[in-house]
Amino acid sequence: LFRIRDVQAARSDALLAKFDVDMLLGEIAHDIGDHAAAMRHYRDALASAQSEHDAVRLAKINAVLAFIEARRMNAEAAVALFEEAARQFKAFGDEVNATAMAGNNVSYAWLLARRHREAIAPALNALRFFEQLGQPLYVSTSEANLAEAHAGLGLLDEAEAYAVRSLAHEELYIRPYALYVLGDVSRQRGQFAAA
Repeated sequence: LFRIRDVQAARSDALLAKFDVDMLLGEIAHDIGDHAAAMRHYRDALASAQSEHDAVRLAKINAVLAFIEARRMNAEAAVALFEEAARQFKAFGDEVNATAMAGNNVSYAWLLARRHREAIAPALNALRFFEQLGQPLYVSTSEANLAEAHAGLGLLDEAEAYAVRSLAHEELYIRPYALYVLGDVSRQRGQFAAA
């Protein structure tokens, strides 16, 4: 500030730095279980990003807030925030994260709320997109979400097929999820030894 004498640029830089600090403090508070403090920091981060109309930071904070709302089982709020994050990612040309937000993550929010039918369409849209890109992690995630959604609806053959497809990608991050769904399918079929 003292060297460049551009007060507006200095203010903007300070707000963006404050965003980064608030995001870090929010993560720390969340990790130690102080969720109220985490939310205060995340709200402050959101205000900084909104003040600066920073699409990248808005996408990041909306995604974080969406995951929190999903875990709180506030599906509608989570979906709205994931969709807002998707719009922000799209605004700066990140189609992969935009589709992940509007597809797999919206599906995730519906699944946590046990609204299996609503989880299918966004997961299918993401699956089609990521299959075209050849993104095995995101394809596997979409398939695991579809497996859980179909299992929740009692459509066990479809659930099993999606879970097996998900496992075929050998994505370590998604493997436990797909195996969990296969276990649930076996349980619903009364095959308790296999579950």
